[in-house]
Amino acid sequence: MHVDLYCEDNQQESRPFRVKLLDGALDQLMADARQAYRVYELFAIQRPRDIWKYLWVHLIDVPATVWAHYQQASDQMLWYLRQTWPTQTLPLSGFDQFFCWSGDDTRAEDRCWLKARNGATVKAYITQWLLQIRAAQEALRASNDLLITHEIQAITAVDHPDDYGPARPFVLTSAHYASPTRPKHAPGYYAQLGELLARPDVRSVVYGGRHDFQTLRPALYGTTAAGGFQPPSD
Repeated sequence: MHVDLYCEDNQQESRPFRVKLLDGALDQLMADARQAYRVYELFAIQRPRDIWKYLWVHLIDVPATVWAHYQQASDQMLWYLRQTWPTQTLPLSGFDQFFCWSGDDTRAEDRCWLKARNGATVKAYITQWLLQIRAAQEALRASNDLLITHEIQAITAVDHPDDYGPARPFVLTSAHYASPTRPKHAPGYYAQLGELLARPDVRSVVYGGRHDFQTLRPALYGTTAAGGFQPPSD
């Protein structure tokens, strides 16, 4: 979503304020959840404010003060965490901290962004995304995927391991995100694996080598000879 604004300062001079809200992280989250990965994280989205933290802001044409804030935040990210953001981009949660109301002393760019953030257009955009997330949640509830079903049953029963952690799972992925759910082997490998796991004489499986979610997925909770779902016993 493009946000094209013009800020008028005390001298009645108009300056452009143009950014783009990037929402690819939400698409990546839904795609992962359809693979039975990050299901709890998807279902943790319940309110409009939950959408905000999955958005990035790409700076296109912003006032000098905003750019200076970005440069400082980017330098701190590199210095303290040894991490970098995509070019001219930062999380919306961090970007929003650049601005505040200061009564009559509120800067033009602060007033410009804060009014837009609370305006009808941005609210409609967030609401639309919340509806998409809720639709994705309902689609997972109707899934016949055994692992997804197990996850949702645990969430509904408030018996999911993540229910008792100090912070709920959250990953803000970028455009360069490579999902762990991507297959790392040829299709024939997985077909042979399925045949092996379905054999009644197979009692245990040992897997070594590089981590592959699609290899671990069918055996994550175990399978019966009939292909049914069998959680591990305590």
